[in-house]
Amino acid sequence: MKKYKTLIISIFITMLVLSVIVVGYNYFFGIKDSYILSSYVTISDKKGVVEGYTINYEDCKDDNDNFELEIEIGSDEKREIGFEISVLVNYEQQCFKIKNSTENILSKTVYVEENSEKVIIVLEKKFFQFNQNQFIINIRQDIEELSYKNELVRDSNTINFRYNIKYDEGEINKKTVEETHKNVIENPLDVVNDRITFEISNIGEVDDSLITLNSGSEKLLSVNIGGSKVAEDYIILAYVNSKQIKINGKEFCYLKVSKDMLANTNISIEIDQDVGIYELELYGIPAPFDEVDDRTDRIISAKRYTIKVES
Repeated sequence: MKKYKTLIISIFITMLVLSVIVVGYNYFFGIKDSYILSSYVTISDKKGVVEGYTINYEDCKDDNDNFELEIEIGSDEKREIGFEISVLVNYEQQCFKIKNSTENILSKTVYVEENSEKVIIVLEKKFFQFNQNQFIINIRQDIEELSYKNELVRDSNTINFRYNIKYDEGEINKKTVEETHKNVIENPLDVVNDRITFEISNIGEVDDSLITLNSGSEKLLSVNIGGSKVAEDYIILAYVNSKQIKINGKEFCYLKVSKDMLANTNISIEIDQDVGIYELELYGIPAPFDEVDDRTDRIISAKRYTIKVES
């Protein structure tokens, strides 16, 4: 009897140890089925917190007449979370400096845990060419999490802020696009509502959250976009981590879609990253050269993908 009791205890301990190992493996390496993220962001110029969608350049001038903006990022989570900041002016990514630093960078990572951190970014005035400039702040959340590890992370999209930057010394005319994307097929919406559709999927493959390809190669994606009652033109941007990548050989893709119609088209993104694991995210921007207001969505994120770049 004592022998059987010892055997049962031994089996129980073995099963307990194995359970701990399995749980630990799944937590650190496996596919997760839960995800929680709480975060907040505040944007301020020299007058205080920015409200609305318009920023006057005069309210952001530093001592060298460059553009200065404060970004505060916070989280209530009881774990360290990384946030990666990048910016675009007129839909092209630009370098910036952190105040009191001389280094030009494409992105800045901030880590917070149950607190908030402030950074002041500085952009050279040469980037603001026009009287009205489109300015986007991208803040990629929880940068250690990968989409293919947790499907729920795919919906934890980058935080985007889109502003009109009024610059009196800039050119009066706004930025325009010479080339419009072709081969767009329009279809009427099944249900007409106020929500704009922006969906990305692989072509001829299962829409897996992990995409494997070689460095220097191109990836063809299918895009569904449209459904606005207001906008008739859109820009599509692509980012790998916090670096803008080219679409069809250009910084962004510009296309026209009739109101209340859904457009389908194919785009090609260029992957020139080194071997490694990255996050891919695409953004759709309706009425990209109009002043930002409440009439339409300002930026729409598609589901994220994980990119595995091989040699």
